[in-house]
Amino acid sequence: MIDAIAAASAAMRSQERQLANIANDVANVSTAGYKPAGQAALQGALMPTGGSLDLAVLGNGYFRLIRSTDFSRNGSFSLDGQGRVVDGNGNLLDPPLTVPEGAELRVSPSGDVSAAAGGKLVPLGRIELSSFSNPDGLAAAGDGTLDATAASGPPHPASTQVAQGYLEGSNSDLADAAVSQILTSSTYSALGSVVHTADSMQQSLLDLFA
Repeated sequence: MIDAIAAASAAMRSQERQLANIANDVANVSTAGYKPAGQAALQGALMPTGGSLDLAVLGNGYFRLIRSTDFSRNGSFSLDGQGRVVDGNGNLLDPPLTVPEGAELRVSPSGDVSAAAGGKLVPLGRIELSSFSNPDGLAAAGDGTLDATAASGPPHPASTQVAQGYLEGSNSDLADAAVSQILTSSTYSALGSVVHTADSMQQSLLDLFA
């Protein structure tokens, strides 16, 4: 009985984690570049925006952020009060990029960044992308960012390209998430019944020898 309860309890904890992942998928259904678990290597649909600070990674690569060791596929960037390129949460790109006021930003497919101002093209730097041998091993770090883990392997330079004026759509599908939530909730409830039944049977046996 004890083994049955332990096994069912462990399975319930696994289902709880799965429900948390599903809730995260639903919350990020509109987050650019979001990848549900197991889909890190799948390219999301490119959405044209025309925004000079909207960038999409083509292939296996991640934007590097100056926030511990965080990485992201969300290329919806803007400028902070100092003209520095930041993500939606104010995290700076790594290495940092500063755009002169009123300059027209240009990003080449290779990630080279320049600014057109006063009839001149001024190099500003380069967007460095990182890739991983096992991107599915990355761990969620909050705010749509990811952390490298032992499972993902260390980051290394990516040779993929950047598309300016585009955002990568989320790979999270609301209909699939709803179905998964129903199935996972049903499994969790069934496991709860197993634990309750096994516990009742164990108590009855104990009562017999009391």
